[in-house]
Amino acid sequence: MKHNEKMLESITQLAKAHQQITRQAFTSYEPIVTDIILHKSTDQNHIEHVLDWLLDFCFDDDILLLYRKLCRYYLDLNPTATAYYINAYREMWDEDGKMRFGKGGKLLIQFPSIIQPPLTRICQQRRLHQLHTIRIQKN
Repeated sequence: MKHNEKMLESITQLAKAHQQITRQAFTSYEPIVTDIILHKSTDQNHIEHVLDWLLDFCFDDDILLLYRKLCRYYLDLNPTATAYYINAYREMWDEDGKMRFGKGGKLLIQFPSIIQPPLTRICQQRRLHQLHTIRIQKN
């Protein structure tokens, strides 16, 4: 085998493993998100833990839908934390701002740039920040 063929095979194996891990994450978290919503959980620590884990896999469309679903649910319980998670998603995965949150409109949530922490500190600092604006625009 030539060097290029070996490298291509290695990349293919990595891609397959990546897809398998992503499918496993969806299979694991889909029933958890469903359970939170169906049983109207108010355990904010649990919900935020699930959002933290889902955020790492939001490159996948199915997991992104779970993330959005849980954010919509969590908005009524804790709008400030939900805003933080939406902004964390945008910072990590949606730099163009094309992803829509909410039904029938775009949920625009902004923090003053001076208080936006790096993503590595999301868990520790999310409650320390005040929501600057939450606005729902209808098309």
